[in-house]
Amino acid sequence: MKKAYLESVIDKYHLGGLVERVKINVTDKILTSKFISQQKNLVGVLYAPNVDLPDCEFGVYDTSQLLKLIGITNQFLTLGIESSGKITNKLLIADNEFNLEYSLADTMLTPAVPTINEPSYELVANIDEDFVAKFLKAKKAITTEVFTVKQIYDVDKEPALEFTLGGTESYTNKINFSIKLKTSTVPGPIIIFPIEEFSEILASNKKFKTGELNISEEGLLKAEFEDEDGVKATYILVGKDN
Repeated sequence: MKKAYLESVIDKYHLGGLVERVKINVTDKILTSKFISQQKNLVGVLYAPNVDLPDCEFGVYDTSQLLKLIGITNQFLTLGIESSGKITNKLLIADNEFNLEYSLADTMLTPAVPTINEPSYELVANIDEDFVAKFLKAKKAITTEVFTVKQIYDVDKEPALEFTLGGTESYTNKINFSIKLKTSTVPGPIIIFPIEEFSEILASNKKFKTGELNISEEGLLKAEFEDEDGVKATYILVGKDN
């Protein structure tokens, strides 16, 4: 297995440390996982094919440590597990220099992930790598805990979604840009979301084949990505009160 592929799969749920503990299932070399952030305002589902492990289920308690172990390996590695009965105890990682053992956790120690009753999404937009780069560049340029989205008409008089980074107060510095909408209800309300979580979602999915953003006026954001390797990640982020 390519090291870069495994790191990319893990990054898509780890989100820069927002999710450390997670339950993972592997069936027919397909890895699936449902996860929730430590702040409880973000849930997600991950699907990754071609993970060379036997059928198993296990808990990861400290993903940052797992990534550090993987980080010292070379470009290609092999994976295995060590089990006691039906309980998977260790993840075995090896390359041409190292044999690494990562102690796995009881799945009961991983947080339960609630099922979200999704509302209808009034706002739908395709997102591309240019949007991801633009948002992350803007985030680096300004200090803020939130961003807002608002429906507007762009210069072509087409429905668009305006992003504003820089807080909701009138006196703060702000950065504005927009993307076209496929579905809209212009004018619609201004909706506030936490910027750290959304930024980590984008940073962990910089390379993708398809991406879609869905926003409910009730204050829910869903981002869906699929990359060239067939890895699919879905995230649902809860907005902040006005």
